[in-house]
Amino acid sequence: MVMSDDLLQTRIEKQGFAAADERDHQAEYKAFKSRVTEKLCSTFSDAKDIRSTIFQKLPQWAQRNDLVGWVRASDAMSPDMAGELARLSKENASLRAAAAESGAAMFDGVSFEQMVGILKSDFIRSDHRPTFGKEVVHAGLAFEHFLTQLSGDLTMIGVMQPDHGLLERLVRHGLVDRTSNATMNVFKLTATGRRFRNRLMAMGESRLKALWTD
Repeated sequence: MVMSDDLLQTRIEKQGFAAADERDHQAEYKAFKSRVTEKLCSTFSDAKDIRSTIFQKLPQWAQRNDLVGWVRASDAMSPDMAGELARLSKENASLRAAAAESGAAMFDGVSFEQMVGILKSDFIRSDHRPTFGKEVVHAGLAFEHFLTQLSGDLTMIGVMQPDHGLLERLVRHGLVDRTSNATMNVFKLTATGRRFRNRLMAMGESRLKALWTD
């Protein structure tokens, strides 16, 4: 969008040339404005025009499959967190390989006890804990809280930050699968996640609580 001439003139009258218009590089400014207005664009005279254009464009952007979204800088993965996830992934792979060799594989290459240990060792810093459960201190409790949020077909739709980053941990552990469309991400249990869930549910509430807190 480009400021209309009427609005520019009004700002100059109220604020003066120095505050409202480019005075030091007039030639470059005019060349840039000419280049911009050669393309299909609209002008605005007030905040209402800007809001109207945004509301018109959002549905168009939502239908574009080539847009992959964005993450706020405050929600982006830090180098420390990336390093910790890499370490856990390596440890996870080692445990799966060892379990496969011993014939004890039950849940995507590891036994139930080993999967529990992997999730409990995946510690979640306080500033990365989900909006749906601040007491979630490791990936095991994250999985439990994820189960409470599921719909009838065992899916979760429209996940917001920072919950999205937390669920990506469960994706890496092979318990949750993520699919995306033009407007949102959909998380659902994998076959391994369903079997792990069933094993947890068979334990009973008291044993399950002790499992994640011991």
